[in-house]
Amino acid sequence: MSAKKSRRFGRFHDTEAAQFLRDRIDAMAPTTQREIAVAAGFTAENVLSMIKFGEQKVPLERVEALARALGVEPHHLMRMALAQYTDGKREAFDRAFASFVSIDEEHCVAAIRQAFAPAPVRASPGLLEAIERGTRNYLTNR
Repeated sequence: MSAKKSRRFGRFHDTEAAQFLRDRIDAMAPTTQREIAVAAGFTAENVLSMIKFGEQKVPLERVEALARALGVEPHHLMRMALAQYTDGKREAFDRAFASFVSIDEEHCVAAIRQAFAPAPVRASPGLLEAIERGTRNYLTNR
C-alpha cells in the first residue's frame, strides 16, 4: 500500500489571493494549471502551484498577465496580491482603489453617458433605481 504524499502549505495559504487562485483554477477546468502558467508567462511550471498553496506570494510584476490568463480583472487580482505583501492589511488598498472600475464597467458608464448626451448624467434616485431594475431584468432574461 503506498502512502499518499501530503502537501505542506506555506504561510500565504490562507490569503485571499491563494484561495482565489485555487478556486479560479478549479473553475477553469478543463484548462490545465500548466496552460494557465504558460499563458501568464511563468517559466517554471511549479510556480503557480507554489502560489496556489501559499509557498510563494503572487509576483506583482506577473499580476496583469496572470489576470488575463485567468480571465479576471487585473485590479481585482492586484488588490489581493498586494494584501500578501502587507500582512493582509487590505483595507488601506480598498480605500485607495475604491473608485477603480473594470473595463466592462467603463463600457457600461460610456453607454449611460451616450444615452444622456448631450446632457450630463445626474445620479438621481430615480435613475439609480431604473439602472438597478434594468440590470436585474437583463440578468434574469439573458
